Amino acid sequence: MSLSIFDDKTLMPTDALVERHCNHQQYELWQAIRQLINESYPKITEEWKFYSKKAGWSLVIKSNKRTLIYLIPAQDTIKVNFVFGQKATEVILKENFSVTVQESLKEATSYAEGRPIMFDIVDHEDVDEVRRLLAIKYTN
Repeated sequence: MSLSIFDDKTLMPTDALVERHCNHQQYELWQAIRQLINESYPKITEEWKFYSKKAGWSLVIKSNKRTLIYLIPAQDTIKVNFVFGQKATEVILKENFSVTVQESLKEATSYAEGRPIMFDIVDHEDVDEVRRLLAIKYTN
């Protein structure tokens, strides 16, 4: 099974498909994240990308050419994936974020691109955490 609920490379997801395949709460959280990004950051682009059969389709959101976040419609949840550079990592570890974010970042392997973390969005508190992480990502 793919990480994303969309695992057919030949069928690029659309907003209508996301709405159809997600439950009401999932889709509401999906829209809340997209709305906060579009209202907060200039020159946003959204592009669906298929990385592999194991990963499936992800919505990649960029500001200019810089990737801010990956949104992944998954089974019964929405997953977000960030990659943070060293400066952003240091800022996040000093801030008051959830144990999930803090531990994921501490345990993440450091690559040339940064440290990747992924977590589920289950409620609007998680959306607020995404908002705070995006602000750090955008400025660092």
